[in-house]
Amino acid sequence: MGFIRIIGYFFFFCTFLLESSNGQNLAPSNFPPSNLAPSSFAPSNIAPSSFAPSNSLFSAVLVFGGSSVDTGNNNYIPYASFKSDYLPYGLDYDYETPTGRFSNGKVIPDFVSSRLGLKDRIPPFLDPKLPDEELSSGVNFASAGAGFDDLTLSTRNAICITSQVALFKRYIERLKIVVGGDNANLILNNSLVMATTGSFDNVNVYLVGPKKSLDAMFNYKDHSLITNIKQFIKQMYGLGCPTILVTGLPPFGCLPLPNKEISAECTDEQNKDSLYYNDQLIEMLPKLQDQLPGSKLIYVDVYKPIVDMINFPAKYGFVETRSPCCTTTLLMCQKDAPICQNTSEYLYWDRTHLTEAGNRHLMQIIEKDILPKILTKN
Repeated sequence: MGFIRIIGYFFFFCTFLLESSNGQNLAPSNFPPSNLAPSSFAPSNIAPSSFAPSNSLFSAVLVFGGSSVDTGNNNYIPYASFKSDYLPYGLDYDYETPTGRFSNGKVIPDFVSSRLGLKDRIPPFLDPKLPDEELSSGVNFASAGAGFDDLTLSTRNAICITSQVALFKRYIERLKIVVGGDNANLILNNSLVMATTGSFDNVNVYLVGPKKSLDAMFNYKDHSLITNIKQFIKQMYGLGCPTILVTGLPPFGCLPLPNKEISAECTDEQNKDSLYYNDQLIEMLPKLQDQLPGSKLIYVDVYKPIVDMINFPAKYGFVETRSPCCTTTLLMCQKDAPICQNTSEYLYWDRTHLTEAGNRHLMQIIEKDILPKILTKN
């Protein structure tokens, strides 16, 4: 790996961190919040006997990961470094509402849930007003800035994966109160878990995380990241969720980052790093599936679809795939700043996240590969 590339990564992300908010570290020891303890759940008005299984193949969609799939959990985390609770985020959502999604509208989990016939939106689990009725069809535990290494959260104030799993256990306890133990187990066993293990957040984490060298990002094969992903999958399997979608890295060299010139070409060297990581996932998942009877672990390729949208924009109705739609301050949109005239013609919303149009097209592409796999259950 070239010295210049290392210095470039280091300068960019360190500069971004200096502009981020400082606050308490949401390590596993002090998160989830105490107000989410099972004892604080008020008895539901829904009797367990009133639960009716969904007509969908999957009863619920359960989401874990970082900013690309966060639907608003960071809104409820004090001092979170990454929040999208202001316009222009959510500009094309209902009533121009910023929901905490890192886009102008819906994100991939919303489209997956809708495509499966469950509901149009996946709510964040940390929402204190989350209705009991939402639990049986799926919720979101993802947190912008989260990674799969708990040592890297000191500057993010996000919900690390360990804490997301802890939240999930509390979700199970609440779900049992709402629908009863047997129904809860049925929902879990027939749920679809989405895990963005190779999100943009993890790229950031392994570039500037504490106690990590700059080379750590490029040593996936021997690094603890893959081990942590395996551990997460085993935990979810042990908690009753055998079907898990695992997302790889996007083409990192194609992101419209501010420290490189906008051009028609992506950075091949950075894209090779993404592909190398993805290869490790592709190699690991079937081996782990063989060790977990009845499991279905499915790799989700987002790399090729995004490259295709960049190379053939007209096919998707895009006119711009190399620069963000919104006016940015480093990575994120500037509050109430000008945006592009037509959001549906842009692939990227800010410098690391897709527009709703980009997410919709991405879903349409990957479902052709994923649906045949998930529709045939072991």
